[in-house]
Amino acid sequence: LRTTRSRLDEFQVQIPWAEVPQTFRDAIDLTRRLGIYYIWIDALCIVQDDLDDWRREGSRMADVYRNSYLTISAALSSHSAGGCYTKSPQYLFRSIPITHWDGDDENPEYPLLDRGWVLQERILSRRVVHFTPAELWWECQTLSDCECSRMDLAVDPTKPPEHLLSQWYEIVEAYAKKDLTVQSDIFPALQGIAKEFHRVFQTSYCAGLWESSLIIELLWRDGRTHRPHDKRQYLLRPRQYRAPSWSWASTMGQIIY
Repeated sequence: LRTTRSRLDEFQVQIPWAEVPQTFRDAIDLTRRLGIYYIWIDALCIVQDDLDDWRREGSRMADVYRNSYLTISAALSSHSAGGCYTKSPQYLFRSIPITHWDGDDENPEYPLLDRGWVLQERILSRRVVHFTPAELWWECQTLSDCECSRMDLAVDPTKPPEHLLSQWYEIVEAYAKKDLTVQSDIFPALQGIAKEFHRVFQTSYCAGLWESSLIIELLWRDGRTHRPHDKRQYLLRPRQYRAPSWSWASTMGQIIY
């Protein structure tokens, strides 16, 4: 289910409940249980086949997630029909191997977290609750916690500005590994985070690199371990042009600084 130009007038009056997929239904149910009166769902609140609306709303994405009361993450679902709620095992004595905004949390049980757009949503949101197959997992700007045990500290927003550049590198390294259904989304899906960093850096943003530290930022490389003479190990170029060759965004795969 998504909002298109042909259904915009209809949806402004009423969205047929019978067409609402399970993940949306569960998110609406949780929102009501929390006593919150409004919910923002990108597939419904952005006109999907209107490029102008996408550009306009995409530029506001940082504000949407940063100012939201809670971000709901259906981490167990690979599609909108998968739902949020699940029954946990009766006995659960294990921890979930997860770090945080550096993106080193790849797990086949959490298909949502492999998506490029989701990294930005997690970093910008004040609070995120993840629905996983086994338990609920909480992330905020102070800590990350799950039902089985407390996990590592999340992003510390009080770090001094001089630490932000290294944080940016870690975010880019994590983001480069994520999946994008539409390859041209490589910069829009990172736009909200870049906007936040620009407030501190106050310098030009050039194809994923900052002008004030451009010489250093050009030193990115393939982050995988190479085997000698194995051509399959090299980074791939997307079929569709995404960025100039000197930018990490021109390649597909893991990069490091």
